[in-house]
Amino acid sequence: MPDKSFRQLVKPFANKLGITSSSVLWRQLALRQYYIKMQRDAEYRRWVDSESKRWVEQHWGHETVSDPYVINHLRSQIYEITEILRARMGDVSDASVLDAGASDGFFLYRIGARRGIGVNFLYECAAKISLDGYASCLGDIEELPFSDGAFDYVICCETLEHVPNPIHTLNELARVCRKKIFLTIPWLPHTRITARPNGWPYVESHIFEFSEADFAKIVTHTHSRIVFQSRVQVFPEPRNPLLQWWFTQWLYPSFFPKLQYYEIEPVR
Repeated sequence: MPDKSFRQLVKPFANKLGITSSSVLWRQLALRQYYIKMQRDAEYRRWVDSESKRWVEQHWGHETVSDPYVINHLRSQIYEITEILRARMGDVSDASVLDAGASDGFFLYRIGARRGIGVNFLYECAAKISLDGYASCLGDIEELPFSDGAFDYVICCETLEHVPNPIHTLNELARVCRKKIFLTIPWLPHTRITARPNGWPYVESHIFEFSEADFAKIVTHTHSRIVFQSRVQVFPEPRNPLLQWWFTQWLYPSFFPKLQYYEIEPVR
């Protein structure tokens, strides 16, 4: 976790220098880490130069991404999540798959689902899913409009932290799933509950951000059980300990460096 006392100590000096955003303290250093990742990982570089150009800027169906750092972070996040999904799910070409909280059709496309449907409560996202060639549903994942066991698999990536009732939502995902739920949420060492932002509900925000230990407790209150867990490294962390510490202070409070990955089975 960032050292708040250090941040408060630095803030007055930054103000005197006319620095109004902490991003100037990490942006160029962080962008360099993504460039290093592309140099070291040929497969990731190939993906960035090909598929990512079609999907990343429009991945959030309700807005276009233009900030260079956000684009690089989103590229890495999407790639790493879909890589672990592809490896763990295997061939799902004949399976029915629900993408709960989908903002577009990319995850369904990337895992090779042919019988996939994406659900989102935003009209723009539902429209983008359809535009990408997949069935879409305008609906709330806390009250899914599908019958029990309607899908072989459910994926729910970077969505659960946005819902007011995560236990009820997990039960809904388990209700419509026959085999397994594949889920990612942000990683952080201690659970955090965030305040409702100004401009809500038009401004997106996280509500519950669970530590691994607390998420495990949450799942015990649902009709499901964790059968596998791992982590997804989104930000290519540097090997230099001083630079790691610097990013912990300034970058990680705004951009999660890694995600929690879970495979969850319904319990009937």
